[in-house]
Amino acid sequence: MNVKYDTPRHNARIILATLYPDPNVRPRHPSQLDRLAESPTIQHLIKRFRQDLGEAMRAYGEAQSADVRTSLPQDPAVPDKEAGSAPHEPVDTSRPSNTPQACEELPTSMTPRPTHEPAITALTLSIPNGRLGQLYRADLTRLCSGLQACAEVTMMEGDDIGLVLEPPACLSGYPSSTGSHRLRVRGVGHDGQPLVDAVLKFAVIPNSRDLWQNMPADQTAPYAKPESDIDRCASRPGWQLTVGSQRGRSHAHRGSHRDDHGVITHHEGGWDLLVIGDGAGSCHFSREGSRLATTRTLEVLGESLSREGGALEKALTEWWRSKDRSTLPQTAITALSSTVVSSIHAGYQAIVEEAEASGHPVKAFATTLLLAVHKATEDGHLIISFGIGDGAIAALTAPDDVRLMNTPDCGDHAGQTRFLDRALFQEVDDLYRRIHVQVLPDLEALVLATDGVTDPKFDSDNDLHNGPLWWSLFEDIRPHLVAPSTTETMDPLLEYLDFFVERHHDDRTIALLHRRGGVTNPEAASTVGGGQHD
Repeated sequence: MNVKYDTPRHNARIILATLYPDPNVRPRHPSQLDRLAESPTIQHLIKRFRQDLGEAMRAYGEAQSADVRTSLPQDPAVPDKEAGSAPHEPVDTSRPSNTPQACEELPTSMTPRPTHEPAITALTLSIPNGRLGQLYRADLTRLCSGLQACAEVTMMEGDDIGLVLEPPACLSGYPSSTGSHRLRVRGVGHDGQPLVDAVLKFAVIPNSRDLWQNMPADQTAPYAKPESDIDRCASRPGWQLTVGSQRGRSHAHRGSHRDDHGVITHHEGGWDLLVIGDGAGSCHFSREGSRLATTRTLEVLGESLSREGGALEKALTEWWRSKDRSTLPQTAITALSSTVVSSIHAGYQAIVEEAEASGHPVKAFATTLLLAVHKATEDGHLIISFGIGDGAIAALTAPDDVRLMNTPDCGDHAGQTRFLDRALFQEVDDLYRRIHVQVLPDLEALVLATDGVTDPKFDSDNDLHNGPLWWSLFEDIRPHLVAPSTTETMDPLLEYLDFFVERHHDDRTIALLHRRGGVTNPEAASTVGGGQHD
């Protein structure tokens, strides 16, 4: 007996049977699958499938070569009520006709082949911004959860900007180009197939130091001053005096003059004189005020020490040897008045005279003033200091030990301080409270610094009493105290004073008495006799 085999119906049964996820509920009899295949819902899905498959196959064929097109599999037969009768094939008579046919596996030749490569997820992400020249790190797996690994980082615009990809997916490096940038990151799976193609957008912000301009000051303006100043002179054997003054970035950015000034000298009789001033930034001619006050004070002090230096040394060392140091004796007050006080008054008077001659108010020349006088005596290092305004005077003794030789004037707000004025000389008690005297058995350095140096180096006024902080500052400066080998080379001390600290861009002036060459020599201290601390 010849039995016709309905191939399209048979194929439909196989496809429907394989779509059941649970074999226990799968229809076992062919007639059940036939009725399911003829239902309107299944017929609609079959029709949609044929259309989608046909479109996909056509697209695939257009993208492939002629050889690939000839190797494409034929569409599996799908029942369609509107289609004509399909050819019949004999049924295997070895199997009873009344036995339900088991669901068969779809033949390998009938398995649909992929029509394209696995889809790659395309993303555009914004990642954290970086700063020019500063370390940048971004964990891309945290920013993009689908990223398994990164094969490469390629700039979409511009040249390489100094970033590399570290396993597993960390973008790091030192950005070398400012502006907006786009990186392309490709993520691959464990099989090496691409999974993610991400465009990373981020910006590199300029280093804040690079934003500062260095505009020259008008050298034809009244009281024009060089942008920097440096001076060195020999003191007693083995010691040296050094002063450096550098225009701050805030002045350089707008092309204004340096307001600070500093002077030093080693006077006959063994006296070391150091005077610095910080002109008030809000006062138009303060640059000249600091110059007049410091230079005139130094000049008059040297003259007075030539006459009264011996009396001053004798009065102060005798007072220091006494047991009662709570108050200065009259002999010491008289000696200080005829030397230190008279020189400070002369510095202020020089400002008054210039104000009258120029027709400008005295306040337009406002300045601070820090002064230190040093002499090596049989009793120790005699140091006399005076200060009005901010900044600091410090005597560095044994390692990590310091004596602060002034009390800075600080107002309620940043930048507030007191300046050299007439009222100072009308308040005698306040004037002499500003004079400090010490006789120290040991001395490594005597340092005077304007607030342009102290503010970025000391977080608070209390820190000015911190010995290790002062020694840290001195150790930083020590290698820069030696004069440059040639005049064409930038002075190392001025180069140091150009250090960069955010929010601190004022003029910087520092004056030091230190061992020659900046190298500590304990044997040199033996030339100074021992004394006692107060």
